[in-house]
Amino acid sequence: MKKIIITLGLILTLSSCNQDNNLNEVYGDSQQIENENLKTVSKVNSIDNEIDQMFYEYINSREYINYENAIVTFYKKLNINYLNDSNFSNTEIITWISQNISTTSFTNLNSAKLEFNNLVNLKNIELSKFENVEKFFKYSDYQTVKFYYDKWLHFENTTSNDNPCVTDFEDCNDRADSRYLQDSFDAFRAGADTSTKNTTLAQARLQYRYNLGYCQSVFDDCIGIGK
Repeated sequence: MKKIIITLGLILTLSSCNQDNNLNEVYGDSQQIENENLKTVSKVNSIDNEIDQMFYEYINSREYINYENAIVTFYKKLNINYLNDSNFSNTEIITWISQNISTTSFTNLNSAKLEFNNLVNLKNIELSKFENVEKFFKYSDYQTVKFYYDKWLHFENTTSNDNPCVTDFEDCNDRADSRYLQDSFDAFRAGADTSTKNTTLAQARLQYRYNLGYCQSVFDDCIGIGK
C-alpha cells in the first residue's frame, strides 16, 4: 500500500535580530541539533523549540496554502508525460511551455506567463509576511537547514510494497529532495533581487513536483501499474 504524505513549509516570524551572532543564537547550528490541493496543512511533529514553532505556524498559514494551491493548479496544466518529457529538467519553465504549448492546458503562452507571474507574486506575499525564512536560509548552515527540512518541509513518498522496485523508488525520491533543498538553499543565498529570487524558487518548486512525479511514474511502471 502506498502512503503519500505531503508536507512542506517554511518559517513564521521571530523577533528581529540585527546581528549575525544573534541570528545564530536563534537558529542554532548543526552541532546543536542531532511534502492534491492543500486546504489545510498539518504536520504531526514534536515542537521542541522556536524553529519548530515557526515551521508549524507557517505550514498552517493562509499564505503558504495559497501558494501551494497555485503551484498544484499550474503544474497540472503542464500535462507532463514523465517518460517522454526529458527536457523539462534542463529548460526554464516558460521556454518549456512555449515548446510544448499544444500539449498543455494553457490557452496560450501569454496566459501561462500570467499564471507563472502569479506564482512569483504569491511567493513574494508569503516571504514578505514571513521574512525570517530568508534569515534562516542565509544564516544557518546547510546541515541545520536540512535537519528542519527533513522534519517539516519535504514531500515524502513511501510504500510498504515489498518489491525490488522500492529501493530505486526511494533513492529517486531522495535525489528529488536533495535537489529541491539545494536549489532553495542556493536561491536564498545568491543575493539576487526579489523578483529573480522568487522566480527561481517557483521554478525549483515546479521542478520538485516534476521529479517526484517522475519517481512515481517510474515506480508504477516498474511494478506494472497501468500496463
